[in-house]
Amino acid sequence: NGTLLAESGGTLNIEPTTFTNYSSGTLTGGTYAADAGGTIQLPTNDFTTTLAANITLSGSGSVVEAYDNSTSSYAPLESTLTTIAPTGSLSILGGRNYTTGNALTNDGVLQLGGGTLSSSSLTNSGTLEGYGTVTPQIANSGQITATGGTLTASGGIQGTSGTITVASGAGLTVDAGSTVGTVSNSGTVTAQSGTLSLTKGIQGTSGTLVIDSGGTAAIGGASTVGTLVDNGSAAGALALGGNSITVSNDYQNASFGSGNAFNAHANVSGSGQILAAGTPGMSLTGTAITSGGTVSDTTATLNVGSLRVGGTTSADFDIN
Repeated sequence: NGTLLAESGGTLNIEPTTFTNYSSGTLTGGTYAADAGGTIQLPTNDFTTTLAANITLSGSGSVVEAYDNSTSSYAPLESTLTTIAPTGSLSILGGRNYTTGNALTNDGVLQLGGGTLSSSSLTNSGTLEGYGTVTPQIANSGQITATGGTLTASGGIQGTSGTITVASGAGLTVDAGSTVGTVSNSGTVTAQSGTLSLTKGIQGTSGTLVIDSGGTAAIGGASTVGTLVDNGSAAGALALGGNSITVSNDYQNASFGSGNAFNAHANVSGSGQILAAGTPGMSLTGTAITSGGTVSDTTATLNVGSLRVGGTTSADFDIN
């Protein structure tokens, strides 16, 4: 139940007579860590299909493998692992990539540290956390947490019962159509392409929601954001339906327009509103404003003085 570590350039070979953590495809208990260039060799034919222990692969060339008598070669973890048990964890760190043709099921903890995870499919009912890129669509009924950088779901995310959290300073980028449940955002959520369906809305007064030119965000519940950026090119790039979204800091829209053509709801669809948090209002200030002009006033008086026929006058004031 301790830790076995293969440091950079080292190989740790585990003999079957002294190893009792493996049974019928399940590795149970303990921590097995391989640094960049380090290799842990499990006993011959001990192929881990279910992980109920903790494995850390950190950096390029980090390997956990077992010798296969039938092929006279070593089989890496990527070729055998299919399930991370509730008591197991797989940490892929240091920019290491993980590529497998297997379907992965995560009921425990799957941690990324800057690399790319590629598999035929990924089902997550446990915790998927960190930053990097996940290429298969994530079928999520668990917890996804973007932390430490940007987590890119290039295959999208599906699952309305799961929870998504974006930590402060982190980001979540969705490259394909997605339907997700509860989203708590203190970082940045980006709908890069396809439709990101936020079925329960998005919450986070310090977070940012970005809709890129090829993306669409559909809001399924009352929502809060710190900053809302709508760069979508479609007519309903921000689809509010009947739900309002409250903005604490700033609302930007690439299609606002200007002057008399200004449109605060450009490329926004639905009856929901985009609201300013707090007690918003407009005030007028300047020497020509003689009464009213504060946020609570409904009228203001602009005094331009006396004007003779044929004369001109001017007055300056600020709109706050």
